[in-house]
Amino acid sequence: ELGRDGRKTTRPAHWRDGIFQELREEVERDRTRFRTTFAASPVATVLSRLEDGVILHVNDSFCALTGYVREDVIGRTARDLSLWADDLRGRISPELREHGTLLNLDS
Repeated sequence: ELGRDGRKTTRPAHWRDGIFQELREEVERDRTRFRTTFAASPVATVLSRLEDGVILHVNDSFCALTGYVREDVIGRTARDLSLWADDLRGRISPELREHGTLLNLDS
């Protein structure tokens, strides 16, 4: 069997397929673990796109805290919903881009 570079591979295709299947299963386990943790968190949590702030997911704790129904929040921004002060997004976006996380943010 030939590899992508046209040279003969040393491992058979079924071996590679097995590795890819294991990786797919591991990714699915991680996704399930994340979904479960996100949904069960007592902390109000929002997942939004960094580029434009559009909300992709919220957990039940967020809905309980804000009084919003999930369907009314998905696809909108925190600014649309008046959740943040006007300048907050402008302050956090550079920090997120540079470090990938926010810690101890004074809002």
